[in-house]
Amino acid sequence: MIKHINLILLSIFISLFIVIPTPLTASETTLENLKATSRAFNTVAKTGMAAVVSISTKKYSTSTASGSSPYFSDYFSSLPQGSSQQEGLGSGVLVSSDGFILTNYHVVEGTRGLTIMLSDGREFDAKIVGSDKKTDLALLKISGKNLPVIKWANSDKVLVGDWSIAVGNPFGLSGTVTVGVISAVGRSTIEGDNYSDFLQTDAAINPGNSGGALLDIDGRLMGINAAIYTQSGGGYMGVGFAIPSNMARRIMKDLKLNGRVVRGSLGIVVDPLTPSLKKALGLRSKRGAYVKATLPGSPSALAGLQAGDVIVAFDHKPVHNFKSLRSKIGERALGETVNLSFIRDQTKHTIDLILEKKKMPTSSLNGNDPFGLSLIEVNDAIITRYGLHAQAGLLVSDVVRQSPAHMRFVTPGDVIIKINDHDVTLVSEYQAIIEDETSVSLKIQRGRYLRQVTLYKQKEGE
Repeated sequence: MIKHINLILLSIFISLFIVIPTPLTASETTLENLKATSRAFNTVAKTGMAAVVSISTKKYSTSTASGSSPYFSDYFSSLPQGSSQQEGLGSGVLVSSDGFILTNYHVVEGTRGLTIMLSDGREFDAKIVGSDKKTDLALLKISGKNLPVIKWANSDKVLVGDWSIAVGNPFGLSGTVTVGVISAVGRSTIEGDNYSDFLQTDAAINPGNSGGALLDIDGRLMGINAAIYTQSGGGYMGVGFAIPSNMARRIMKDLKLNGRVVRGSLGIVVDPLTPSLKKALGLRSKRGAYVKATLPGSPSALAGLQAGDVIVAFDHKPVHNFKSLRSKIGERALGETVNLSFIRDQTKHTIDLILEKKKMPTSSLNGNDPFGLSLIEVNDAIITRYGLHAQAGLLVSDVVRQSPAHMRFVTPGDVIIKINDHDVTLVSEYQAIIEDETSVSLKIQRGRYLRQVTLYKQKEGE
């Protein structure tokens, strides 16, 4: 009995020194969560600012585009009237410790000089390793070691509502961090001839953010900031877009290896699935890519795909529209086997096929062009085969690396429609015009857009 009483007294004595924590109230729990989120943002900001660089450019304004575009302009300071040179400021992301940097094509297009500044104030001259207009990406290189980098995220796993943190240099304000959420995924109808299924975010993105990083809550790279939507041509309106990291990573590998992107092909010509087509085909959904034609001997033709089919999935991922299909193809390597799901006669079918290199017809030039161009005369067959918007001109089938045309971002698939304000439809006309010229002005159609570019013949020994 006495022993039992002693145990009771001992337990009472011990309890006097034990503090039982009081459960947090709802407001206190919310406050702790907010503090934890804030600390996460602090960590992401520190990582992001270290690996996001400022890109100063010098450009000569020789290119123009027709139509309005939601792509924002880079932050350019004005030079005295009459000067063709512009100075601009954009952003870039260090993706390797030895100095490879991803940025936007439109940041470096037409540049004659690039200076990179790190967050610690160090400056480097940069060279363009390669660029790709269709995805608005470019790869740069600086000489450095042990540089800060950002880890990659898997953009396929990004969900609407995820935190998004944009890091860049808007309006020249270096190291700016803004926070929002992912508003939508798979946006592919922003620009007429792009290859990206964009991530949409409401994190503030403004001129100068071009090429900067869009990070997740763990500080990983979800995308490369590329565009905003604006009705006034001004700044932030709550709708910004980033190129998904998986697409950027795929393009970067090609640029690093080849200086340009080598895209796979299904061997088809696709059109939008319009309401009238949807009704005629008896489809319930407006999603998909309408197959206008299959090319003889192509992977799609050999696998049994036909004109009139509607592709609704690529490798088991939904195809929202024909641009979405192009983007998904662009993420895959040549020689890979892919799975297609398509609707024919209101019945779903699936096939497997191997992506092949997009074939261009034999060029009408023999490789001795002084500007580095290989050209093909445009005709009805070429228009149908490659889905060209230009109805006449000379199709660029190849561009020699480091040639005048390559340095001015002329790429295979462009169509030259004018030379020095003269319409051109024959290779012989082109050759006659350039024979005695040291420079030429080309009017080029790329998709639905026009640009003007001046090429200069290389001097002996260059």
